[in-house]
Amino acid sequence: LDMKPSTLRRLRCLDFGCGTGRVARVLAAHFAHVSGYDPNAECIDEALRECPSIVQGNLAFTNDPSALPECDVAIAVNVLEHLDDATARAALELMLRQAPVVVVWYAMASNAAVMAPWLTAEQKAHAAAVHKAGGRIVVAVIRPEA
Repeated sequence: LDMKPSTLRRLRCLDFGCGTGRVARVLAAHFAHVSGYDPNAECIDEALRECPSIVQGNLAFTNDPSALPECDVAIAVNVLEHLDDATARAALELMLRQAPVVVVWYAMASNAAVMAPWLTAEQKAHAAAVHKAGGRIVVAVIRPEA
């Protein structure tokens, strides 16, 4: 994934588990379009209230997983640790259906087993090094093989 600002401005992003849209609002300044998804309708209502002018531009929110558009990249920040393993796996599978690249911030203590099947050997080694150094959060970029 080319992270140059000129490239990001052409990409569509899914903020999965967006909550009230704080990260989605930041992403909207960098991506062509951002779709914020959260299953909690109250969070989506608050997101819509907090940023109506952005929503009219390149940011949209929904709590309906069937309404998610295809995107170029999906991002989940501090989402998986709030889910049980089965729900976390389903969330990853949904993100991977919507986008060819998924970026996940995850907690090693609660999500290592869920993330393991998706990680490369290099990413697993990195997570082990972070853990050994006392870290608790890892960022992984998942690109499923076509």
